[in-house]
Amino acid sequence: MNGNTAKKPITDNNIMKLLFKTANCYCQLLLLLLLFRLAVCTTACTQNEPVFTQWAQTPPMGWNSWDCYGPTVEEREVKANADYMAEHLKSFGWEYIVVDIRWFVENDKAGGYNQTDPHYVIDEYGRYLPAVNRFPSAAGGKGFQPLADYIHSKGLKFGIHIMRGVPKQAVERKLPVKGTSYTADQIYSTELQCQWLQDNYTILDKPGAQEYYNSIIELYGLVGRRFHQDR
Repeated sequence: MNGNTAKKPITDNNIMKLLFKTANCYCQLLLLLLLFRLAVCTTACTQNEPVFTQWAQTPPMGWNSWDCYGPTVEEREVKANADYMAEHLKSFGWEYIVVDIRWFVENDKAGGYNQTDPHYVIDEYGRYLPAVNRFPSAAGGKGFQPLADYIHSKGLKFGIHIMRGVPKQAVERKLPVKGTSYTADQIYSTELQCQWLQDNYTILDKPGAQEYYNSIIELYGLVGRRFHQDR
C-alpha cells in the first residue's frame, strides 16, 4: 500500500456516517421500488375498471306481477299484460315482464302467503317448477320456456323471481343435488332463514352448495343472464 496515503482513523463518528449513507441508499432504493409498484398497480386497476360512458336515461322500465296479483298471478294474466305493454308502452321504453314470487305454489293466496298448507311443485333434484294449474304451458316439463318465447316474440324481456336457499321440502326428502353425490340435507342450515317467508333453508358454503345453484341456473336458462337482487 502507498505509504503516502494516510488512513482515516476508525472512529465512532466515521462508522455512524457510513451507516447513515448506507441506510440512505437503501431508503432511496425502497422508495423507488414502492413508486414502481404503485405505478404498476394503478395502471392495472385502471385497465380493469369498466369505462363509464353515460348515465342511464331511465330506470329499468317494466311490469312486475306482484304489484297487482301478489303471489297468485296466472299465465293468462301475464300474457295480457305483455300484450298491452307491447302495443301501448314498448315504444316509450317499457320492456320487462317479471313473474314475481311463488310461481311454484299451486294454492297460494292473495293478500299474503299460504304458509299453512302450500302445495309446492318441485322436481327430483329439489328445484322449483312452475305450477301447471297456473301456468298451463309449463306442462310436460317445459317450464317457463313457452311463456318466455311468447314474451320474447313481442320484443320484450322476461324475468322470474327466485328466493335464495334450498327448498325445505328438498331437505326433508333428502333429494339429490344434480350431477353430484350430495343431497339437499347436506348443504343447508336453519340459521339466517328468511323470517317473512319460510319456503327455503339457507345454503351453506360447503361441497354441493354451488352445484345446487348451478343446477337451478341451468334449469331456468339463466346462463349468461343478468341478475337483480330484490330482497
